[in-house]
Amino acid sequence: MSWTIERRGRVAVVTMTTNPVNAQNRAFFADLHDAFDRLERDHPDSPVVLTGTGTRFSAGLDLGEHFPLFAGDTAAVASWFQDYRATNMRLFTYPRPTVAAVNGHAFAGGLAPQDCVEQYAFTKRACQAAALRDIAELADPLDEELAGGMTSDGARHAHRRYWQQLKGRPAEW
Repeated sequence: MSWTIERRGRVAVVTMTTNPVNAQNRAFFADLHDAFDRLERDHPDSPVVLTGTGTRFSAGLDLGEHFPLFAGDTAAVASWFQDYRATNMRLFTYPRPTVAAVNGHAFAGGLAPQDCVEQYAFTKRACQAAALRDIAELADPLDEELAGGMTSDGARHAHRRYWQQLKGRPAEW
C-alpha cells in the first residue's frame, strides 16, 4: 500500500500506511522509497513532514518477518541489512527539510525514521505511552535465558499485544 502524500501549503505531509502499526518490513522499505521518489518528482521544493496514522508512528521491525530471517542464513541477513541501511540513508540524505511528527507509539527501530530527520515532535500521548509503559522495559522481552529481573511479563505482554494488532491473530510464542 503506497503512503499518502498530502500538500498543506508549501509542506508535503507523508503518512505511513504500510500496515496497521507501520511495522518495518520489506513492504515498508519499498513504500518509503516510493514515497520519496514521488516527493522528488512531484514536490521537489517542499519541506516534508513524516507521520503515522491514529496512535501509532511505527512499531519497529516486523518481528514475524525478522525473527526467522535473523535466525537463518547470514548472507540473507547481510542483504537485508543493506536494504535497511539504504532506507535509513534515504531519509538521512533527503535534500529538503524533513520533520518526523511522531503521533503515537514508536518502539525500538520505530524511532529510526525520527532519528534520520532534522527535527521531530512528539504528541503528548506518544510521550506518555513510551515513557510510562512500553519503552520502560529495555531488555529483550522474548529472551527467556536472561537472568531474573532483566525482562518481565509486562514486556512480553507488550510485544504480544502489538503482534496481535499487526497480524490480527495471537502471537505463537
